[in-house]
Amino acid sequence: MNIYNKYNLDQSEDILTDKLPSIIEKFFYEIKKEYTKSGYNELYINENGKLIHIATKPKSFSILLLFLKKYRANPELLPKNLKHEYPFDDTSSEDIYKAMQLMLKPMNSFEEFKQRLLLATKELAPKEKKEKGFRFGEKLIFINKKEDCGSAINMYGELIPILKEYNETYWEDAILFDKEKKIFEYYVKPERTNDTPSRDNWRLHIKFYEEKYLYEYLLNEEIGAVR
Repeated sequence: MNIYNKYNLDQSEDILTDKLPSIIEKFFYEIKKEYTKSGYNELYINENGKLIHIATKPKSFSILLLFLKKYRANPELLPKNLKHEYPFDDTSSEDIYKAMQLMLKPMNSFEEFKQRLLLATKELAPKEKKEKGFRFGEKLIFINKKEDCGSAINMYGELIPILKEYNETYWEDAILFDKEKKIFEYYVKPERTNDTPSRDNWRLHIKFYEEKYLYEYLLNEEIGAVR
């Protein structure tokens, strides 16, 4: 099923184009760019007739924002009978509905994001996983400088549990986070690459220009509300 149809979203509001329009009519504009070391697709959102640059390499993030735009204003319209179509995904319609509800309230700080993850753990995580100490977000690594890519200390200040189990201390995802400089960048280590001191071998996965968008993206990745 088309994902726009799945969530009853207006696909015409999400525009993929080669350049910014002179007349702003739609909600999103994703500008296509050829891949270079510094150039990727760029996502702009229409805020009161002005286009605001919100993400680099946005992937399917515009779909999530269309979802939030529609259902934050009208939560009563949330569909209640959805099923995800990925192989072996047995998430119940009830849990998908709970996950969508958890997405609707904005998160404007790290603490609000953390509390939403803990609430999601309480409402969505299987009992057997919670009994073992599982929490959503336990594999999310926030770092202060790119040279720290590879750290395995998660957002709760702990070694990622699965690495602790195998006596390892290296993780291949990291979120470069600097609120003062407005740096919100998600990096991954490509396979078969060796770390350099500056970690320039790591690849930018997605970049945001406002803190709240990072949290929306990460929460959805954790709980699978819109996919």
